[in-house]
Amino acid sequence: MLSYFYIAVTVWNVLLFVMYGIDKFKAKHHMWRISEFMLIAPAYIFASFGAMLGMIVFNHKTSKTKFRILVPLSFIFNVICAVAIKKWMLL
Repeated sequence: MLSYFYIAVTVWNVLLFVMYGIDKFKAKHHMWRISEFMLIAPAYIFASFGAMLGMIVFNHKTSKTKFRILVPLSFIFNVICAVAIKKWMLL
C-alpha cells in the first residue's frame, strides 16, 4: 500500500514540475498563464519537490517573494506530514 503512495507522490511531483515549465513557456510567449495559486497550492499536497525543482530548472518565479517563502515552507510541511503518515502506517 505504501508503494502506491510513493508512486502517486512521484507522479504528482512530475506533474507540478511540468506545470512550472509550461507556465514559463507561456510567460516567454505572452500567452495565458497558470495562476499563482495553482502553482503554489499543489506544493502543499506532497508536490513541494516538483515545485522547487521547477523553480530551479526553469528559473521560474524565483524572484517572487511569495514563491521564495511558500514553496520551501511547503517542503517542511510535506516532510512533517510524511513522517506523521509513516508513523501512522506503522501502528
